[in-house]
Amino acid sequence: MFVVNIVNLVDALDLSNSEYTEFQVRGNKYITVIKYALKEDKLERRHLVRLTNSKFSVFISEELKIALENNKITGCDFLEVKTI
Repeated sequence: MFVVNIVNLVDALDLSNSEYTEFQVRGNKYITVIKYALKEDKLERRHLVRLTNSKFSVFISEELKIALENNKITGCDFLEVKTI
């Protein structure tokens, strides 16, 4: 059995090409991303990343997605993300 722990966060969120909403709570501004766009050059060909701006979402490469599907890994749900 293998476990993955993502320790490095990548600053690859492209807000200008993402769909998001902004809101304020106690003077602090927060965003909720509806559709992500990622800066491809910041991903540096990594196959598994989390973003500095969105620590809860995990992003994987198309290659990793195919490998997971080919090995019949279950319990995953994939959404396509735009890369710029």
